[in-house]
Amino acid sequence: QEEMLLMCGFSRQDLDRLLAAIKKGKLRQVALKAMLTPTNCTWSGLQLLSELQQEHAYMHGKNAGK
Repeated sequence: QEEMLLMCGFSRQDLDRLLAAIKKGKLRQVALKAMLTPTNCTWSGLQLLSELQQEHAYMHGKNAGK
């Protein structure tokens, strides 16, 4: 089980504020985050989770050697 945060309808300024608050520890950290897009709005929750896990692993160098 893993948590993900799917955001929709945020202005850029509000999104930046939210992400800054998360980084500062004012909100609980959730590793997998995404904005709703025309592409991912058609995905199931499981597909979105899988894509976010792969992206997170890539961004944190966990796919080295693959």
